[in-house]
Parts: sequence; structure tokens; C-alpha cells
Amino acid sequence: MKWTTLTAGLVVVLIIAGTPSIAAAFTDTASTKYDAAARRLAALGIAKGVTATTFGPGAAVNRAQMAAFIIRALGREQQAGTRQATPFIDVPASHWASGYVQLASNLGISVGHAGKFRPADGVTFAEAITMLVRGLGYTDAAVAPLGAWPVGYIAKALSLGMLEGLDINAGARANRGDIALLLDNMVFKCRRPDGATLARAVFKVNAVAAVQVNPPMASLSPGAFIQFTAICRDPTGAVVDPGAAVTWTTTGSAVIGPDGRCAAYAPGVCTVRATVGQVAGIAVVHVVGTPQAVKLVLDRTSSTANGQDTANLTVSLVDAAGLAVASAAHSVQLVSSDPAKFYVGGARFATHSLPMAAGPATVTLVGDAEAFAAGTAMVRATCGSLTGAVAMLQLTAPRPGKIVLSAGAPVIEASASSRTTLTATLEDQQGAGIPATTALSVTLASSNTGVATVAAAITIPAGQKSVTLAPVGGSIGVQATAAPGVATITGS
Repeated sequence: MKWTTLTAGLVVVLIIAGTPSIAAAFTDTASTKYDAAARRLAALGIAKGVTATTFGPGAAVNRAQMAAFIIRALGREQQAGTRQATPFIDVPASHWASGYVQLASNLGISVGHAGKFRPADGVTFAEAITMLVRGLGYTDAAVAPLGAWPVGYIAKALSLGMLEGLDINAGARANRGDIALLLDNMVFKCRRPDGATLARAVFKVNAVAAVQVNPPMASLSPGAFIQFTAICRDPTGAVVDPGAAVTWTTTGSAVIGPDGRCAAYAPGVCTVRATVGQVAGIAVVHVVGTPQAVKLVLDRTSSTANGQDTANLTVSLVDAAGLAVASAAHSVQLVSSDPAKFYVGGARFATHSLPMAAGPATVTLVGDAEAFAAGTAMVRATCGSLTGAVAMLQLTAPRPGKIVLSAGAPVIEASASSRTTLTATLEDQQGAGIPATTALSVTLASSNTGVATVAAAITIPAGQKSVTLAPVGGSIGVQATAAPGVATITGS
């Protein structure tokens, strides 16, 4: 009986991020289908070479060697390291493989025949496949429905992917190259009944260090569905196959299937958890109902009324649970309590309309630069029959911070007839121009009168932000001399 499988996809599975380092090449497997498997098994200590540089792919494998290979693939070599008595009359405690054979017998991997194990007999494909399938944890009872021995075990091995890359004859003796392919598939491809691979569970290859659930946050209406996916990463951050089934669980009104498809039946906040082994990732689901009210949130409690300082106001429609809801059928009307003091939405309008089809929206509140009025600003939000909301912002009057001097032309000709304007501006701490509450007189001076001269003083009248000395009539402003150079104009 011959069973043929294809090698398609073998390399892709075995070179994913996190695959263990592969041992140095064996000279007798190079350029053969056994090469990668032989080196991987050698790196894991499952099947070493017959010499330091050769693997011996054509050499026969006896049943004692097969027992040792499987026990190593299960990560149990330490348990089998001591020679001990076995239930088989042909494997005494003194036999090199007695520990392996005894453990294989205890695990139900090999039962022998008529009290004998036949350790020196060459292992057939049927025997090797049976031992490997049992080693993965599949019992005779689980395999029996697939057919009588060895058909049932071969069918199970085929379904697990154990026979990929092999062309077998059940009764033929298997050589080391063929056993290497079987073991490699067993470790890296086949899943145990619990869904884990030996590569992950025993050798910690591609171990999952973090689970990311996508999308990490979602909103949906009661009765709607959303698909979640779990992305597993190793300690380096590389994406890896989970190596076992992802377990999905939820809290709240959400329910989720084994494929990550989630639905919810009542408004509220739910969590979705994806667990692989001991590692889990979480997503948050907002199950939103119909709009019930308007919600206003300011990012600050006070603002300076200088026409420059702003506060951000976030406007939302919320359901009965307080969760934001998008609604194409609703627009929120924002009304300023005093447009003379501040305005909303970037323009001087007492009322501002916000469509809510895209969900929460943000507008800016600006204290009017002309009124400079301190006090409490109030924004009232209405939306049809929905419950409205009010936001309060404390406006503070700007305080003088400094006087800034600026020349109309920073560079003028070195000539006695050359002049330029000079402007003095009163600014607050944020650099916004503000009117003087009383007249402010600034004494002026030139650092180099041989280059330029300036008026003796400049006065900002009460109620004005700035004043300019223009070089017309008898006003001097800044006047150059015939000498080129640099002059700094200062005020005090």
C-alpha cells in the first residue's frame, strides 16, 4: 500500500519568524529533500548525525532507535536517561535503549508483541507512523473509526500533515532520511489533540509573548456583528502562528464564536479577550443604542479672553449608557451665552450647527479679542427632543506682559534724509496685543546715535493696543545719519 503526499508549503511553514537555528549542513543530505529536516532535528537534539558531518539518510532505523527518536521529540529524554527493566524479554535493563523503550511502553506508544519488542528489527513505515501518531496523544480508540491497523493510523497521519514530502509503502523498512521527514512533520506541522504543536509546546519555538486583538476598540449597535482577529507575536515582536487554537471570551452583553465573530444584544461596554496558552489580548466594544442626550466636554476650565487663547469643546450624542452614537439624522445647535465675550466654531455667530453623522465633533471656543471681557462663558447645546447640555468656561482678562518695539523698515539707507516708522505694542503673556488701561509712556534710546537717532519717547494711549511714530511733519520716528552701521532701539 503506497501513500503519496505533496511538499507544497513545507518551506513556508518552517522558515517563519522564530524558527530555531538550523544545525550546520550534513555533507550527505545537501541538495536532498532530507536536508532541512535533518538539520532541524539535529539542532533540537532529536536525531543527531551518524558522524559530525554526515547524517546517514540511507541507513536503516531499528525499533529501539525509533523509540529513542520519539521520546526525544516529546522532550522526555531526561526521564528515559536511566537504563531500567522493561516489560519485554528482549530488552533487558542493560540494553542502551531500555529507558526509552520502557517510557514508550508506559506512554502507550509501543506495546510490542508476544512479550517482545524486537529492538534490532528494522522499523516499517506502518510501525513508525503508528508510534508517532500515538506519541502525539491519539489513542487506538480515536483512530479505530478510520480503519483497521495500519490503515487507520496512516489515514490519521495523512490528515495531520505527517506524510508531507513522503512516498511510503506501509510494509517497507524506513531509512533515516524518511524517519527524519516524519519526525520533522510531527514536531512542526502536526497538532496534538489540544491543538498545540510539539515545536511550540515542548521546544518553545515561536512562543507567543503577546496577543493583539484587532480592532482594539469598536462600536456597534445591538444585534450587529463584528469580526475580531488575534495577532500573535513572539518576544521579538515578530508575528507567529499561534500554534494552538485561540480561545475567545467576552463580558457584558457580547457573545463571540470560536472564529472571533462577535455580536451584542444590549447597550453597554463589553470586553473581548483572545487567549493563547497563558497569554491574552483584549479589545473593548461599545454597544451603542439610540441617541438620548447631548454630551459636552471641555478640555480646560479657563481661557484668556485675548482672541488667541482657545478651548476645545467636544460634542457627542450619547445613548442611555452614556456611549457616543453617530447619527446622520441629528445636528446639534450650539448657542453662545454672550457672543460679545466669546464665539464658537471659528466665527462670530451666536449659534453654531454641528452635524453628528460621523460621531463626536470638536469645536474651538475663543474669547473675543475686541471685548477682552472676563467672566463666565456658557455654551448651551440642543438637539431636537434629546436632552441638552451646558458647558461652562471661565474667561480671564488678559494681563500686560511686555511692550514690543518694531521698525517699519529694519534696513534703511545711510542718509540724513532716511527715516522709518517705529511702533510700540502692548502684549499679554501669550503674545496677543491688548489695549492699555492707562497711558503708557516708553523712553526710547539708540545704541549708536552716530548711525541712527530716535524720538525721546513713545506713548501708547489708554484703550489702544499700539501706537506708531511716523516720520512725517515734525515726528522723528527713527532717522538715519550718513554713517552706515547698526543701531539698536530700546525702550524703558
